[in-house]
Amino acid sequence: MSVEKYVNGRTDIEKKEGNFGRLNIGQLAVNANQLVPSDLERYRHSKSVLKVAKRLFQEKYGRNMKVLEVSSELNIPELYRISQIL
Repeated sequence: MSVEKYVNGRTDIEKKEGNFGRLNIGQLAVNANQLVPSDLERYRHSKSVLKVAKRLFQEKYGRNMKVLEVSSELNIPELYRISQIL
């Protein structure tokens, strides 16, 4: 995840919770520069990961992955390994 996505996401959350006026965006950005790289697995951007997983599935199987359906075809070693990392 990029620091930018982290900061934008946290900012959106604070806006929705009504805390935006009290948020120190500069301090959030400074902290994010240390926080995000220190734990990439925790702060990984799930939309980016899903996009890569869909692309890899499409390249290998020649069709789109349907992530909202139960499918035995998704039970493949590469995807299982990725799920364990995430």
